[in-house]
Amino acid sequence: NRPDPQSDLDAKFSTQYVVARALTDRGITMEQFENGAYRDPAVQKLLPKIHAGTYTEEHFPLDHHFGSVVTVKTTGGQELSKKIFFQLGRTVDIPAPPELMKAKFDNCAGRTLPAGRVAEIYSTIQGLEKLDDVRKLSSRSLLERVRRAAERV
Repeated sequence: NRPDPQSDLDAKFSTQYVVARALTDRGITMEQFENGAYRDPAVQKLLPKIHAGTYTEEHFPLDHHFGSVVTVKTTGGQELSKKIFFQLGRTVDIPAPPELMKAKFDNCAGRTLPAGRVAEIYSTIQGLEKLDDVRKLSSRSLLERVRRAAERV
């Protein structure tokens, strides 16, 4: 519960900041935790309206540490609530959609690699599951493509 983050690191651990950022940007990226991004006026305006609290057995069993309950109060006084037991990608039963995984990969890898290399490496990784024989990785196929892409960085 860090309702008023005062640094980039503080913002990483602020539920209020992450929720405000998700609302303003419709997503979360690494850049939102750098270079004073927490000072964004639109985010700062939302922070006082976001409250974080601990949950009790009323919400989840006490040994369940992965769920959350989000309640939104509208300006008209209506309350909308949603309970999430596990976030997307937390288990194989609730996989993150491929487009979200690609966006995350592109954002993270793109921080250090040129865009063309990011796409090439992503394509190579996507091909791993289609291999009928893992020994092909030691040949000049997928592994070589990854190696060449890394050398060009």
